[in-house]
Parts: sequence; C-alpha cells; structure tokens
Amino acid sequence: MAALALRVCQELLANGTLALDPVKVRLCLGCDHMTGEADHACRGCATGAGTRPAIRQLLVHDRPEGRPVLERADFHATRSSTPAHLVNIAHNIPRRLLLSRTRTHGISLGPLGLDDMVLDPRLGLHLTARAI
Repeated sequence: MAALALRVCQELLANGTLALDPVKVRLCLGCDHMTGEADHACRGCATGAGTRPAIRQLLVHDRPEGRPVLERADFHATRSSTPAHLVNIAHNIPRRLLLSRTRTHGISLGPLGLDDMVLDPRLGLHLTARAI
C-alpha cells in the first residue's frame, strides 16, 4: 500500500496536481512537531510549550480556482441522488491541502525529498482506494 501511495503521489507531482512548496507553519517549541498553519497547542507532546513560526517544504494540493470539490461525475451509483452530506462536508475543505505531516510512523515521503515527513494518513487511504 505504501509503494502504491508513493507512486500515485509521484504521478500527481509529475502532472502538476500536487506540488512541493515552502509553506509558513508553526512548530512546537517542545518537540519540533508541525502543528499546522495556525498557532495552537501541540498534539504530539502536549507540553504546552508554545509554537514558533517556520517555513517548511510540504507536499500540497491547491484546488484550481472555481473548481468544486465534488462534481456530479464523482458519484457513480446508477439513478442515485447526490449525497447531500458528502457535498456539505466537501464545501468545508480548504482550497489548499497540506498533505505531508510530521509523525513518528506512516508512509515516508523521503523518496520525494521530505525526509522527516509522512503522507497525511487520511490521504493515503483515499489515494489507495482511488488507484485500485
């Protein structure tokens, strides 16, 4: 599964769907865990040590301007109505998705040049399911 997810990421990088970009993030002062773009308590160590600003190279996906998260063509069931709950969830997805994370375990993004990062576990499942 890890090899498949990495292969899909490499293909998406090659066609421009994904990118490796420098992103302003916050790092925990206690454990150096990336807490994201907003300043909030670290969930990695829970020391309450605070965060510091940093710029990290991350795997990102920027949804093209004006393109919806879900389209009717994304639903493949015959004669089905559009599942409103999925559409509502999709409308809350930010335009820019940060797909790499600092974790102690997961699919390493080392082959992509992100040695201390792993693929966001939520994305790994979706990539694998779509590729099969």
